[in-house]
Amino acid sequence: MDEWVTATIGAVGALVGALLGGVFAVRGARRQAEATVDAAVRQVTGQLVVMQETFRDQAAVAQREVRRAAYVAFLARVDRARRAQTAYASAAPPTTALRDAWVAAADGMDEALNVVLLEGPDAAAGKAAGLADRVRPGAPTGGYPQAHADFLAAARDALRPAV
Repeated sequence: MDEWVTATIGAVGALVGALLGGVFAVRGARRQAEATVDAAVRQVTGQLVVMQETFRDQAAVAQREVRRAAYVAFLARVDRARRAQTAYASAAPPTTALRDAWVAAADGMDEALNVVLLEGPDAAAGKAAGLADRVRPGAPTGGYPQAHADFLAAARDALRPAV
């Protein structure tokens, strides 16, 4: 019977040892799996941040390109309206045809201004509106060079990449 008790104690000891070894092995495997998942999450999070920054940068570049095109078109229309304004003002006597050309050029300028107002930013849009006010028929004389310079400065600021 002693042999039987010894064998039972040995078997129970072996089972307890195997059970404890299994528990520790499972815990170790769980910790390793959690560490692997954590590392993967950190890696994916880092990649997401890089992608977000890349998309943000690309959107900013695209916005600057759209704004640049709007500003260039607006300035071209302003120049056309300014030439018509000057032709009308310097004619002796001013003719209806010259006035009509000025009005048509100002209408084209206003169309381009609408795009600038849409694309912004507010500082550039405000300066663009101020410049257009100096070229429209019935506009007050003077102030064009300063309004032109103010718009150019605001447009350059808007087109400067953020650092």
